[in-house]
Amino acid sequence: MTHNWDGAESGDDRPHYDDEWKDEAARFLYCDIDPEPRIRGIMDVSRCRMWLDIETEKDEPDRETIAVLNQRVHELKQYRQAATDGGSGGTDDDGG
Repeated sequence: MTHNWDGAESGDDRPHYDDEWKDEAARFLYCDIDPEPRIRGIMDVSRCRMWLDIETEKDEPDRETIAVLNQRVHELKQYRQAATDGGSGGTDDDGG
């Protein structure tokens, strides 16, 4: 069994995506390593939602991973809101 630089197994055990960010997410979410440290490093709501899409497309989505991703989306929105307006309102868009 071969491993990529990120520890994910290569081959047909995971889907491959034309989008490089989705393919990166699949490398982490379809292997036998804890994705939580990588999720904590995501700094963009839209990227986090992309990871959620990949996880929920799996035959057996991991509820804990989904919860961690949802928490990260929440944290990023709070951080962005505080950074843009001091936490006194703002929009709920995804930014980029």
